[in-house]
Parts: sequence; structure tokens; C-alpha cells
Amino acid sequence: MVNYQKQLALLYFKTSGNEYDLLELMQLLGLRQNQLDLILSELKKDGFICISNYEITITEKGILHLAANNVSSNADDGIQYPLKNIVSENLMPLNEPYVPKKFLTKI
Repeated sequence: MVNYQKQLALLYFKTSGNEYDLLELMQLLGLRQNQLDLILSELKKDGFICISNYEITITEKGILHLAANNVSSNADDGIQYPLKNIVSENLMPLNEPYVPKKFLTKI
């Protein structure tokens, strides 16, 4: 279970980059502060994260560890899907409500 939590913490740091929030990580993993501190110190001791200038970053070793254990997320892919079916000329402004066709007619 602890190894799973370590991998989730690594994945969190990988996907969030420098926009991480330790309180959010603590709530996502369901941990207390001292448990999170223990996991972070073990990750640092193993060389999976680096703490410099009070900022936590995942190291290359941590990224390779995630890849070796087949841990990934949809955010890793970074796939940009083409929007070929959306016609930009027909887009409605966001401040106008959408009213479906035949909205006022009875069935």
C-alpha cells in the first residue's frame, strides 16, 4: 500500500509540475501530515524527488521509475486532438443562453 501511495505521489508531482499543493496531495491520498512527510522523505532518500529552494520536483529517476512500473495518466500523453468537426463561424458567445430548436413546441 505504501509503495502504491509513493507512486501516486510521484505521478502527482509529474502531472502538476510546479503547480502542486501539498494539502491537495494529502487529501487525495487520504494521509495525515506526518504520513505525507514520511513518504516525501522516503522519495527524497530514494532519489525520486528533489527539493531545492523549498520546491519539490520529480527527478529523471522518478520518471523512469513510473515508466518501469507502468504508471501513467491521461495527462502524460499531451495529445492534441484536431477540432475538424467544429465550425468556428457557428460558435455562439458564452454570455447567450442556448435554446434548442423547437424548444417551445409541445410533443
